[in-house]
Amino acid sequence: MNAPELRRASFRGVPFEVTSSDFKVGRRTQTFEYPQRDTPFTEDLGRSKRTITVTAYVIGADYITRMKRLIAACEKQGAGRLIHPWLGTMEVVAVDLTSPRFESNRLSTVTLSFVESGKLEFPNSIVDAGGRCLKAASALTNANFDEFIKKFDISGCQDFVKKTVGEDFAKLFSEDSLSRIYQAFDLADDLADLANDAITLVSGAPQSLGQRVLDTLGLQGFASTICAWSNVANRFSQLTKENSLNSSKPTAVASRTTSERIENADAAVQTLVRQAALSNAVLAASEVGSENDRVDASAVVQTAPYDDLIQVRDNILEAIDAEMFKTQNDSVFEALSQAHSAVYEAITQRAENQERLVTFTPSAVTPALVLAYDYYGDSTRELEIVGRNKIRHSGFVPAVPLKLLNE
Repeated sequence: MNAPELRRASFRGVPFEVTSSDFKVGRRTQTFEYPQRDTPFTEDLGRSKRTITVTAYVIGADYITRMKRLIAACEKQGAGRLIHPWLGTMEVVAVDLTSPRFESNRLSTVTLSFVESGKLEFPNSIVDAGGRCLKAASALTNANFDEFIKKFDISGCQDFVKKTVGEDFAKLFSEDSLSRIYQAFDLADDLADLANDAITLVSGAPQSLGQRVLDTLGLQGFASTICAWSNVANRFSQLTKENSLNSSKPTAVASRTTSERIENADAAVQTLVRQAALSNAVLAASEVGSENDRVDASAVVQTAPYDDLIQVRDNILEAIDAEMFKTQNDSVFEALSQAHSAVYEAITQRAENQERLVTFTPSAVTPALVLAYDYYGDSTRELEIVGRNKIRHSGFVPAVPLKLLNE
């Protein structure tokens, strides 16, 4: 076996030789594991510090003097320049110096560990608008839960009343409008289980019912993951307008008649689900327009244009305004108000620097591939034109006004 070849390196101008190097890289993560859920969620917190470990050889008649200089360089305060034979030049801090040895044959060795020095950056004044949305969504969920346990009351009712409320509950959670949304998060089975347990749940304590519903419908465990969040926000905003969530209205005065108690119970459940949908829309707003706003990890990151982001924002705000008009609960109203402010700030902040849509009319029927190349100089944007304008066949883009990014 051939002897390892020595390579020149230096730190703060003090030369030494190395034969190999350990280079540690990776990402900082935090893994969350949730009760009753098989799949964990790992949050990416950014790149880890880079660590370089080398065994330095100092060879020659002056090996003792040079090793002392290398030790002094490593003990000096602050970052220094490391010239690495394979990684090139980088600013590092020496964090460890282990077992310096002085051999009798004009050889000295020492193990050195360095970490990249990075940059000292002070916090800026940009508000974490996405974080505000997450906080607002959580506050709205809590206020929604508190209102529900005050409003839902069928205690002491006859069994047929509980059965009627349970059947209404099951019908609500079997709606296609709900199941279609939650299929995207693999929660359709959880929704079906909730509907199947309807009569048992409504016969128990309101706290247990409310918690089970919010645990099933809430998307907090999916925050900061890759998903088509713009589409999610639009669908939850639209869901709040469904007749199935607005068919019952509570009576103005608490009543003990059977029909009114059923009506009040149905209205409480519908409000719980409607406001849960709003909480999810507010949560989705934290990622609308971000790099996580795409179908899956394999999809190319494409920033949505200003017009699309503003439309998503306005859809959410319209749904929040409608709920503020309906609620008579001060805590819920305050939570909705905070959510309104957070959504407006988060999406507007992301949208303001994005490109606008313009209207462009082709002179003749043109393939989308050709149109993308002629307009953008990039034929790979064919699918963007087809998708945004809902073209039936990419080979035949009609000569009608189209919405294209102004670039």
